Amino acid sequence: MVSNLLESQRLTASSNIDNLTVLLMTELDQNKMQLQKKVREVLEKLRDESIVREENGSYFFFNEDEIDVQNLIKKNQTLGFDDRLERFDGVFP
Repeated sequence: MVSNLLESQRLTASSNIDNLTVLLMTELDQNKMQLQKKVREVLEKLRDESIVREENGSYFFFNEDEIDVQNLIKKNQTLGFDDRLERFDGVFP
């Protein structure tokens, strides 16, 4: 819902944790802090899976190309045991 807003509308209704929590409230007397904790957990999982990104406290969905690039970066940044040994060889002659 928030991701479909125009840029000018995002200034007043940004996709930060507070606004997302209010949008997800289903009861008048719902505990906002508990819901906010769940929202944070979900956003962390989505960020770890390269589905959303955080910019200045607001969250945005990646498009398909950006998801592919993020996955390639993650895949190519994992260091194996041999890579670690090569780094230490340069430090300890």
